[in-house]
Amino acid sequence: MAGIFKNNDIRGTYPIQLDEEIAFKIGYLFGLRLPSSAKVIIVGDSRLSTPVIKKYLTIGLIEANCIVLDAGMGPTPLTYFGAKMDKSILAGIMITASHNPKDDNGIKICNEEGESYHYDNLYHDIELSLDNTPELKHLLDETKLIDAVNIRKNYFDFLISKITISNSLTVAVEFGNGATRDFGDIITELSCNLLPSRQAPDGNFPTILPDPTKAVTFARIKEIAVNKKIDLGIAFDGDGDRVGFLTPKGHIISPDKITMMLASSLMEKFGSVSVLIDVKISNATAEYIQSLGGVVDLTQVGHSWVHENLVQSNFDLAAELSGHYYFNKGYLGFDDGLYTALVFLELVDTLISKNIDLDDFVTNLPQYASTEEFRISMPNSQQDVILERLKLLVAKENGKLIDIDGVRGEFSKGWFIARKSGTEEALSYRIEGFTQKDLAELKLKVEELIQ
Repeated sequence: MAGIFKNNDIRGTYPIQLDEEIAFKIGYLFGLRLPSSAKVIIVGDSRLSTPVIKKYLTIGLIEANCIVLDAGMGPTPLTYFGAKMDKSILAGIMITASHNPKDDNGIKICNEEGESYHYDNLYHDIELSLDNTPELKHLLDETKLIDAVNIRKNYFDFLISKITISNSLTVAVEFGNGATRDFGDIITELSCNLLPSRQAPDGNFPTILPDPTKAVTFARIKEIAVNKKIDLGIAFDGDGDRVGFLTPKGHIISPDKITMMLASSLMEKFGSVSVLIDVKISNATAEYIQSLGGVVDLTQVGHSWVHENLVQSNFDLAAELSGHYYFNKGYLGFDDGLYTALVFLELVDTLISKNIDLDDFVTNLPQYASTEEFRISMPNSQQDVILERLKLLVAKENGKLIDIDGVRGEFSKGWFIARKSGTEEALSYRIEGFTQKDLAELKLKVEELIQ
């Protein structure tokens, strides 16, 4: 695996790595896998190169005898929704590079159930066939291109139908100039007060690259929280499949605690909960959910793999440290930042009705001493050497090795995870200890081998 074909999507710099011709070939090669006249929904984010990549993907699909339903600009979960809810649609394609630099773009493809393909079950095959694609006409047959704006409306109406809000909440939302603009209409429809930041789509991303794992993404809505009374802050990534939250006092809620709260909410609604958490999420999260009577298991990182594991295990909820949340109970199974935001808003509404302060509630949730997720750029060969060293460390310290994704070493007083990034040539790692002393001791051992 190399170049633009990643674990969970296709991604590269336009037009150096990903251009019109490659987009055409990807559309054509994928279209050949589908039955004749198969319908494919296609959606794009706010990036400047998205319209041209969408155009050539569409031409490729049509030359492979597909029918393309263009739903315009929107978030990635709109793609999944269209594919899953319309039984005549056999696949969905999203053009996005999420939080990558503005000159990057990418392609995510899902099946008729809204389940994302990954490198092992699609992208590798396309990669191998790319150079053998025959010369074709590149003609756009507009009789096979359908305006699918109705699917957009159906998606947003569906989201609103799933949520009940009792109070008129004040909500600060960081849209980040991405593809989630229409979420503002949902907030208004729910009779809440919207305080928007960077709501207008802008492919230049003039001030930030929206990423809910980065503090800078929350800076502006944190200012809003300081100057005005808010009930919740919400921050999306560029394509709306990830989300993060801010308390009224301007504190970013960790994904570890967000997962606890979402699991607790499902437990209250349905009486039971089973949760998949990725190998980077805190042990405090698992222990909290288990204390509620819930079931917890680990999964590898990456939205395609997590969704696949969620479906196969038939768990209720899945969560990643990066801000992907998947509701398999009460919703449709795929990662949807907009739906997650509404579930969390409903949760906050319930706390307010019970006169419970959100900041106090979050503070009182359990937590251990842990680092952020660190990333170090380095060649894959160097990463391989480090991962082998870390396996030896686990054995030497009589720890438990979990190798479903990289190397996770578990010990009596903490754990670490080190793995290859799925989006860039970099090693990522996170460390946790029961106490700050435990964390410091384990961190010293791990970073000595990494450095």
